[in-house]
Amino acid sequence: LFQRRWKMRMLKPGIALTTIIVLVSLASQVALADSPPPERMVVVLVDRPAIAASDDGVDLVRSFLGLMSTLAYERPFAFAYADEPEAFTGPVAPAETGFATTRVLFEDELRYPGPEGRSRLTGALASAFELLQEQDAVPGSTVYFITGDASPMDLNEESGRLLPVASIFGDKGWPIVGLTLPDTAADLRDLVAGMSEVSRGEAVELSVPGGLKRVADMVLRDDAKGSLEAMIQGPVASNTIFTSALDIAPGTLEAVLLFLKEGPYVSLRLNNPTGFEASTGDRRSSSVVETPYVVAWRLVDPAPGRWTVDVRGSDGTVSAWHHAVNKYRLALESFGVVPVDEATAIVAALTDGSGPVSLDDVDVTAKITAPDGSTVLHV
Repeated sequence: LFQRRWKMRMLKPGIALTTIIVLVSLASQVALADSPPPERMVVVLVDRPAIAASDDGVDLVRSFLGLMSTLAYERPFAFAYADEPEAFTGPVAPAETGFATTRVLFEDELRYPGPEGRSRLTGALASAFELLQEQDAVPGSTVYFITGDASPMDLNEESGRLLPVASIFGDKGWPIVGLTLPDTAADLRDLVAGMSEVSRGEAVELSVPGGLKRVADMVLRDDAKGSLEAMIQGPVASNTIFTSALDIAPGTLEAVLLFLKEGPYVSLRLNNPTGFEASTGDRRSSSVVETPYVVAWRLVDPAPGRWTVDVRGSDGTVSAWHHAVNKYRLALESFGVVPVDEATAIVAALTDGSGPVSLDDVDVTAKITAPDGSTVLHV
């Protein structure tokens, strides 16, 4: 078990005549940047008394953690409970050995608040700030603060302490994403929204599927990876099976398949292009995370072709989404300033970082915009 415990101190209060756009269709996949940005930390703070007191709180937190560990696979994570804010577990990245055990142990303790039985929200934020400083966290590191209704608290007094601390996170470029359980009281939601706003973060209701989908979009947006593409969405009737297909293009380095389901009684079967169920051979460098409301496949260097998903279960709604990263990039050869009223050549090629590559079944579209605003489309 890769685990560290941190003791924290409390914080005190130029000109181109023609524009040429060339689009290459690669199944809506996103190309990798030339060099990855520095790793940004993820800090998860859980208001354990509130989560334990909610009928659905533990399952929602487990689903959130499964989602995050799939999408933010290379980021280091640190975990803590708001009722024991001085002790952090981590940081450790999902790609590292021991992360799965660390996450499971953290989830196992969600139902059992500490001896004091109450959360210290401001103290938890102060401890998170100290940890981020200790780790020299880069801007863009994010704190996810999960809370809900539990024991009564003086929200006016709590606001007076919480908001000034949260504003310091904003100054550092460390946004706080406030996540509230469904049916959280409006005044507590307002407090969490204010905390998120002053830190330059966002507030989200941790719901299925809307809240979890919004969190996923936020993570992909922050990593400049685009957004999720829809596969299927709709109800699953008892004792029925329906199938959805996903085409994975050549050159795909990584594909994430994300399934958001209303309950645990929905099963999913992923089949590779040969028609067999994705199993040991497909998981050598890939992974699947299964939680009450989220099933997330992360396929590394998947075989190109048509993958299918069979969905079976009891009554409920399932929505499926995917996202992929491709190694191919578009290179447009420049000939300098383009002359007006004269023929000119447009040369574009796909590259894999080392030079041009040749692919079958690739559609190339050129949209040319003249100085007067008129456009010509070449396919």
